[in-house]
Amino acid sequence: MAWTKYQLFLAGLMLVTGSINTLSAKWADRLSARGCNATSEEHTFQHPFLQAVGMFLGEFSCLAVFYLLLCNDRRRSEPTMDAPQSYNPLLFLGPALCDMTGTSLMYVALNMTSASSFQMLRGAVIIFTGLLSVAFLGQKLVLSQWLGILITIVGLVVVGLADLMSNGDHEHKLSEVITGDLLIIMAQVIVAIQMVLEQKFVYKHNVHPLQAVGTEGFFGFLILSLLLVPMYFIPGGQFRERAAPRPGGRPGRLLPDRPGAAHRRGAAGQHQQHRLFQLCRHQRHQGDQRHHQDGAGQPAHRGHLGRQPGCGLGGLPCPPDPRVLHPPVGRRHLQWPPPAPAGTAALAEGGGCRCG
Repeated sequence: MAWTKYQLFLAGLMLVTGSINTLSAKWADRLSARGCNATSEEHTFQHPFLQAVGMFLGEFSCLAVFYLLLCNDRRRSEPTMDAPQSYNPLLFLGPALCDMTGTSLMYVALNMTSASSFQMLRGAVIIFTGLLSVAFLGQKLVLSQWLGILITIVGLVVVGLADLMSNGDHEHKLSEVITGDLLIIMAQVIVAIQMVLEQKFVYKHNVHPLQAVGTEGFFGFLILSLLLVPMYFIPGGQFRERAAPRPGGRPGRLLPDRPGAAHRRGAAGQHQQHRLFQLCRHQRHQGDQRHHQDGAGQPAHRGHLGRQPGCGLGGLPCPPDPRVLHPPVGRRHLQWPPPAPAGTAALAEGGGCRCG
């Protein structure tokens, strides 16, 4: 049976959005900032379970889209959508648990291996879904489907051997890469079980796809959000905050540190703005000194820093003091007066900033 244009569009859209999902998650993992504690070191954003919660929140939002479409369809003279059928929502609990476990394992593995290997190894779900459908659903695969499974196995072997022979990279050790690849394969087994459960118990009820995805997202978001509370007190090996021991004898290295994750998401932008403010302040000081040496008059008042026209890099206004816009979070305070950033003396001699 030939594919329709709509099916080809959906397949291409899934390929593009899936790649964007992997690249954005890997980009988030590579962001680095300090934690909540003043003594903590700067480290990368390694919070796979928090990323999984965000994914289930996106799935949960499909319920809102479904009911909006349903209400809009009911306003028409001839509705096209079928009325929602009554079903037991607990039918989605099993698939949601599988989805939660598989997604969490994949986000953990993404911290250990490269994004390219992660995306290619996810193709193993074709193998396990085909085998489980034959074993538990009684389906018969045609020759072309068995050939596709064989080609997928060959591709996975090539990817695994490439990772094994690479001896790791500058970000990951070889042991981490192998562990991450195995976790991805394990996650695909769980995802295949999820698909078999959905086909056996859910599809016969003729539930709308948006309603099915939203219900699974609700269960996954609720359960994993509750699990984050006890996980906060569990030491978690590599995926923990590298900080000093906390008051009360609690370990400073925790599994999913939600406050630390929220702090690091905002700390990166605040840190860049603070450094830019330091640079512009230093440039203004250098300009005042040259102003005195040339005898051109009195320097502008320092209290109006950021308000003088042309006071900034490249003729742009200086940014406001970040202490006013972003007060210190927790025990992390900005040093004042800030030290002159390295390399600004040479920039000042080149006339990169004209202040005052």
